[in-house]
Amino acid sequence: MFSKTARIGARHLTDNNKTSFSLLTMKDAAQAVPEGISARLKTFWAKVVSGRRKLNGKHSICIGEISEKVKNAVFDIYGKNVTRQTITIDDMKHIYYRHGKNIAKELADGQIPVTEEIVALIPDVLTDPDHINCGGKTKGQGYDTIVVSKEYADGCVHTVHAVINDSTLKIHTLYVWNEEKAKNKRLDCGEVTDSRQLRATMPDPQNEAPSNPNVYINNITNSIEKINT
Repeated sequence: MFSKTARIGARHLTDNNKTSFSLLTMKDAAQAVPEGISARLKTFWAKVVSGRRKLNGKHSICIGEISEKVKNAVFDIYGKNVTRQTITIDDMKHIYYRHGKNIAKELADGQIPVTEEIVALIPDVLTDPDHINCGGKTKGQGYDTIVVSKEYADGCVHTVHAVINDSTLKIHTLYVWNEEKAKNKRLDCGEVTDSRQLRATMPDPQNEAPSNPNVYINNITNSIEKINT
């Protein structure tokens, strides 16, 4: 039976040969995102925030190559191959109006309001995630989804919820738990309170039932493994 808790990050060995983790700051992580992709995401965000009415909601952009971790996890969970990852204006609108515009509501919910800097980190979350969970199916058309999360040095957890449509991973939403909420979620799951470890059931963006994670990233072998439940 595999452990239900795993953490992958910038690892180094301590003097007693135990593995410890050094989490990246948002600023450091942003430097790893290709400048062109970061600029496209910020442009999308700016268009939405400006409130321009004549925006093509279906207009999408590619946000980099899919990482092996995400690709392998999607195949392990659903037996599907994904070859590209995108986001549309409509989904950026969802992120802004649900998790960015109403600052007071996000703060009251224990979340950090999404900004253009946070949006620009989506490729980093997808490239080197801590956890990849099964997100269940969407309403209506019943698309499969995954929930991808990553913790940064400030203790906040960035979570991306994506829909699998044919061979494309389409970003649907993004939200950020603050350090206290992330810690409480770990406690709710009966997990250790060490801020360097996290396994939490991520909520559906439409407030449906929480997702049921069944895979995790083994921080020793750097591989996707299934959890026996």
